[in-house]
Amino acid sequence: MRTFSSSELAELEKFIRSPLFNKGRNLQHYYNEVLKILNDYDSTRHNQLYFYEKIFPGKVFNSRARAYINKLNSELLKLTDEYFIYSYYSSNPVKSRMALHESLREKSLNKYSLKKIKQSKKIASEQFDPEDFFHKLLVMNSIESGAYLMLNRLKEYRILFEKRPLLFMADFIIQFWQAIIHEAGLLYQFNFKIKSIDILKKIITPDIEKKIIEELKSAEIPGYDEAVIIYNISLAYRELGNEKLFIQAKNSVFKKLDNFDHKSKFNILLYLEGLIIFSENIKGVIWNDHRDEIIKTMLKKKIVSHSENQIYFITFENITKFLISRGKYTEAENFVKEYSPLLPSNIRKSCESLTMAWIHFAKKEFGKALEYNSRVSDDLFNQSKDSKLIEILCHYEMKDFDQALNSSGKLSKYISENKTMNPETVQGYLNFSSAVRMLINLYYNRSDKGYSEKLQYLIDSGEVLYRKEWIKAKLEELRAFS
Repeated sequence: MRTFSSSELAELEKFIRSPLFNKGRNLQHYYNEVLKILNDYDSTRHNQLYFYEKIFPGKVFNSRARAYINKLNSELLKLTDEYFIYSYYSSNPVKSRMALHESLREKSLNKYSLKKIKQSKKIASEQFDPEDFFHKLLVMNSIESGAYLMLNRLKEYRILFEKRPLLFMADFIIQFWQAIIHEAGLLYQFNFKIKSIDILKKIITPDIEKKIIEELKSAEIPGYDEAVIIYNISLAYRELGNEKLFIQAKNSVFKKLDNFDHKSKFNILLYLEGLIIFSENIKGVIWNDHRDEIIKTMLKKKIVSHSENQIYFITFENITKFLISRGKYTEAENFVKEYSPLLPSNIRKSCESLTMAWIHFAKKEFGKALEYNSRVSDDLFNQSKDSKLIEILCHYEMKDFDQALNSSGKLSKYISENKTMNPETVQGYLNFSSAVRMLINLYYNRSDKGYSEKLQYLIDSGEVLYRKEWIKAKLEELRAFS
């Protein structure tokens, strides 16, 4: 608070007095006392006892009184946080209008949003620096086109596009396609359908696409390099599994990658990798060499997250699993050793242990895999469910079937009780547990064709089944020895 100007302190006091923000908090007296010592604050003198005696002179100071002052201080900090948010939007009219339209969109009040659009455009036009003209138009297009799309008013949507094809398309392909990719599950979920692609194909025909890309390539405006890259990636997303389009997108990325800041580089590489994962899981193509090239680029340039000093677990896990799938165990171990310190501290030990467990499982060092796996915290859901998965796999491979069945039951219970997971993901884990139980039953009753047929049906049914290839291999082993 010592960094606040006098006007900011006065604004904060309005917050404290307002019943809208100060919900039941009795902070005025405490705030007044804080202001008095603000420029002369000394933590040894101005403690809980000091403030309690100022607010309640003559009353006994005890543990309840200390807790009361601590609560007042905590409430004042919360109110200050709310003030920062209020102040940010108050001093940024364009951001404020964008927040308004976003709120209207969430409430499906798109008609009302369109009524306010003229005023929002005026504010955006007045507030942006002339040098930021391109961005200003993107913001206005984004507000208006988004409302038309949500209302399925495609005629007006097309008219808007025809008026400003280049700027509209730059905005469209950067923002719309990024939204599609992120909403598809951060590139790593399976069994999704990109319904938005069908909408896109209805609005923008191949002839229009050709005109747009020609204009984008020749345009001398900020951001067009990124627009061209995202455009090429979007073409490949429309025809998943088309290697020619993928290579075109990949080449456009690698040609211009060094021109972007760190965050943009990571996003672009992530979208490109997503293309491979989508194509593999939907079209069944295997592009390991392309993915190898992308991961080598990420590691060589140290582009493994939006920040230069951290790595996300999902990226950490997927790079490790890819290296394992290629049999590059030493590279995987070196990667874990180098990059695990960049993981968030609260999950670092568990993530490192889990990935090392996967490496040793792939090397058929099942005892060592279980040793690393035992260090994974049960408090971290994403790591814990995979920890239970690898526990089952190891015990099965070691022919410790009683423990494998016990672990399978624990996994099923753990997954079933979680209410935040995608239903298909839940089913994938439950099907895996069921398949392991059938494998064990078949091991002891190899002449029983019932289990074999049920397993084969589950494998061929198209249902989500985690570790399908492993289940398939184990079934073939049992059939060979029956």
